[in-house]
Amino acid sequence: MEKKSSIERTYAERQAVCRLLKIFPDIVLQLSDEELKSISSTVSLEIWEKGFVVFGNQGLHVILKGSARPQSLPYKKMLDDSLDFESTADPEMDPSQILLSVGSCFGTLEPIPNLDVSSSVLSVITESYCQMLKISVREYRRIKEEIILHDKIRKKELIQSCPFYAQWPKLSTNKLVAIMEWRKYPAGYVLVKEGEISSFAGYIMSGECHILRSIEVIVKRPLGKTVNETKHVIMGKLEKNESFGEISIIQQEPFTCTVVTGTDVELGVISDSALLELDEVNQMLLQQTAELTFGKLNQEEINQKYIHQEKQREWLKFKVNAHFLFWVYIQVYFLSRIRYFPTYTVYRFSNCG
Repeated sequence: MEKKSSIERTYAERQAVCRLLKIFPDIVLQLSDEELKSISSTVSLEIWEKGFVVFGNQGLHVILKGSARPQSLPYKKMLDDSLDFESTADPEMDPSQILLSVGSCFGTLEPIPNLDVSSSVLSVITESYCQMLKISVREYRRIKEEIILHDKIRKKELIQSCPFYAQWPKLSTNKLVAIMEWRKYPAGYVLVKEGEISSFAGYIMSGECHILRSIEVIVKRPLGKTVNETKHVIMGKLEKNESFGEISIIQQEPFTCTVVTGTDVELGVISDSALLELDEVNQMLLQQTAELTFGKLNQEEINQKYIHQEKQREWLKFKVNAHFLFWVYIQVYFLSRIRYFPTYTVYRFSNCG
């Protein structure tokens, strides 16, 4: 049996192991990308000769070479499976008639209570020389605990970095951490629409969001015709370590603006139902500390912002047109001057013998 520790395994080797693990459906279905990256440094390679019993109740095994037969059914336990060996096994099926070959998995990532180490449950007998990858139960539990701890720390730091939450008590912050989840959105995604109550409170981990307000304007059309149109004015933006949506949910007030992602954005998200289920003390704390997102803008400010935005758009359009016309003029000028250059005929003489 061979094993490389995380200290011996290089970064390139860990990447190669991670890519290998992603080939097997039974592993991909159970483990996240983050878990796979961590496990790639601890997964071991085992080599077994023909006729040996490999016990699967201490880890999940993947056959890379050779074959094996289960000693009992079922021969694997997926995460969160409620495995009842008496009711799950088919009495008419003989485990010795099943052959596990390259790519097959057996064993478990979770310890089975009151199961002896040398139990035949989840175990196999090798039919030939075998090479297997093993993810041990102990290593998986350690990695899972580390990821959960790191995730809690990351969420707590995000909440505390938002201006409204800097002075929050530790206990109240931890309650928000417990109900927060991560979401990623592409640029141009509408998170909240103007006039609607937000469906979640968002805490920006990375990226930025644009704040838009609608305004009715009169637009001139050809032949002097005018029509009313709704335009969107960019009133500002929300950046990393800023939040939105809390007051809209707690006070059930519609948003006075539209929030759109300006770049790819990662958010810490708390759903409206989870926020409304907070105890009265924490809901009062939210109302006292958080504010409506750009909720104090008046119509005059919106109009001025729209005028400024239109002026910038017209100026940019003018600069683009002027730049284009300049280069057209330069090309026309030089092309018109070509006819004034004298032409020369080059004669080639050959030696006469």
